[in-house]
Amino acid sequence: MIEAIHSERLQAGLKTYFFDIRRTREGGKYLQITESRLKEDGTRRRSGIAIFEDHFNNFKRMLGEMMRKR
Repeated sequence: MIEAIHSERLQAGLKTYFFDIRRTREGGKYLQITESRLKEDGTRRRSGIAIFEDHFNNFKRMLGEMMRKR
């Protein structure tokens, strides 16, 4: 696994969100967002997405639009 350049953690109820900035093998950056949630049987389930550096601005714009519509 590629070590994170910067990491933040957000606890929200039974879920934990991890935000990690990482580098690709070619030197580019990407944001990895991982959700970890507690299942009824006591185990954790993890899922995530990766947003590459050239998509940061569009992702930020869309997230802002969605937040304004809530």
